[in-house]
Amino acid sequence: MNSTIVIAANGLQKNFRQHEVLSNFNLNIPKGNIYGLLGENGSGKTTFMKILLGLLKPSGGEAYVCGNIVTEHDKSYLSKVGSLIEIPAFYDWLTVGENLSLHCDYLKKNYDKIPEILNIVGIPGTENNKISELSLGMKQRLAIGRALLGEPEILILDEPINGVDPKGIIEIRNLLLQLKQEQKLTILLSSHIISELEKIADIIGVMHNGKIVSEIPKETFAKVDFDFEKQFLILTQD
Repeated sequence: MNSTIVIAANGLQKNFRQHEVLSNFNLNIPKGNIYGLLGENGSGKTTFMKILLGLLKPSGGEAYVCGNIVTEHDKSYLSKVGSLIEIPAFYDWLTVGENLSLHCDYLKKNYDKIPEILNIVGIPGTENNKISELSLGMKQRLAIGRALLGEPEILILDEPINGVDPKGIIEIRNLLLQLKQEQKLTILLSSHIISELEKIADIIGVMHNGKIVSEIPKETFAKVDFDFEKQFLILTQD
């Protein structure tokens, strides 16, 4: 595999009983890019991410992360990956610092990185706040911070702005751009909000019926006369 490709899928399939969720799914994500998966609910975005993280076993085809084939037998590649899938889960009765300390224990990382991480994600000085005191936007940023504790090369984020208010959306968008620019992270994120992916992604892969039906680079969708909404409707017609 090309060393500049850090996430790849080749003919990937996933069936749940008689229902095919991923069908001949193919993509390649270059290192240092923000790749946006755009699709309707049920198009297979979360399923693909769960396969990359070893949470689901593919029914066919292959997936690769950092040149390593994703299998149920070897999960060593996950040390290079940070993730947020669906709703961020924390121990609500514990503080921010206590939650992150537990994650540090799991990763065998020192606690001294916690203040730096909280500063990076824009919620400094919240170590003693209970999780129950945080807004959804703060929890989303904290979840991204938790993903960064392992010093990953790749972030996999499933709907990171889902349910977040406009101010929180802007803050998360700016955070992800900062992580790409300053830490050179490769970011795979999913969304069903076209306008947000247009503001952040280098490439947008449009999903429909379990496969990528088009990949559109920033050079194309950033043009003034490009109507992404219209193109999306055309691409996702049955």
